[in-house]
Formats: sequence, structure tokens, C-alpha cells
Amino acid sequence: MNCYEEKHVYNPHFPFKVQISRKPEKMYAHWHTQLELMYFYKTDGCVYSCRDTFFNVKSGGLVIANSAEVHACENFGAAEVCCITADADILGSYCGVAFENYIENDEKIHRIFEDIKAAFSEKSFSEFLYASGIYALLAVLLKKYMLSSEENKLMQYAQQISSLTVFLLENDSKTAYGLYQRSLDTYAHQLN
Repeated sequence: MNCYEEKHVYNPHFPFKVQISRKPEKMYAHWHTQLELMYFYKTDGCVYSCRDTFFNVKSGGLVIANSAEVHACENFGAAEVCCITADADILGSYCGVAFENYIENDEKIHRIFEDIKAAFSEKSFSEFLYASGIYALLAVLLKKYMLSSEENKLMQYAQQISSLTVFLLENDSKTAYGLYQRSLDTYAHQLN
């Protein structure tokens, strides 16, 4: 089973996509190179997974699927969510860092998502309004919720492996497999 999701195509000036849903659908296990931020305005409770960790999400909770992390939500229940997918390059010189997967009870994050929700109903200049909120959100995440340097190093190895996996999926070659195997060996060595 292939759970890789093709890369999203973004406007080069706005490297993100914002969706707000009052009836989100089941999200099967998948991964992609983009950063995915799922904020729950309301929920009667759902279980969201990132890698092999499960979170009982509450209203006001933010789930972050870092680049190349397998994530899923089996049952959103009665929920209102905002899903932001952003090209990993949006982090600029911080590209490659990873964040905690679940955050709750952060008032700054709540206010930012309320502003994004208000921008969603704007007819004009909504991309600029989203951008200001998304960059403010990324600043909060970088300041308070970035993983340790050791955890980030492991995430970077995982991202390298995911990039090679994508290459393998797109190119059936012995060279690609050799690169993939060396990356797995390097990653295994780092874990020991």
C-alpha cells in the first residue's frame, strides 16, 4: 500500500493552502513532504496519530504533522477544523526543523487561528491575511515548540529517507535502491 501523497502545487508567493471544514472526512494514513497543521476549533473528541503516537484531541488543540511523518485521523466526529499545508521551504533558514506533534491550551495559537478563520470569509486579499497569520504561527512554533537538536537530527534523517522513498516510487532503478539502503543504514546507526 502506498500512502505517499503527491506534492501540492502552491502559488510561489503564497506557499501554503488553507482549508476550514465543519465536516472533515476520514483521513487515512498518509505522508507528504509538506508541513501540515490541523487546528481544532471544536471537537467532541477524536484520535489523531502522528508516526506511532496517538493523541486524544480536544477543542483548541493543534496537531502538527512534520514533513515526512505518517499521520491519520480515523474519526473526526463532530468537529470544525482548519487545515494548513505549507511547503517545508516556508521555514526559510529553519527548513528541516520539526515541532511537537500536539499542542493544546496556547492562547496565542488560538488567537492566530481565530484571525485565520476571520480571513477565510474575506473576499479580497485573503492570501495576505492568511500569510500574516501563518508566519505569526510559525514564529510561535519556532520559539516554543521546536524539538530538541537531537530530535531534529533524527527527523532530518527521516526526511532524507522519505525523499529517497519518493524517488524510488517514481524511478524503479538499482541506483535509487542503493541510495535508499545506505540512508536506512545511516538512520539505523544514528538510533544506536
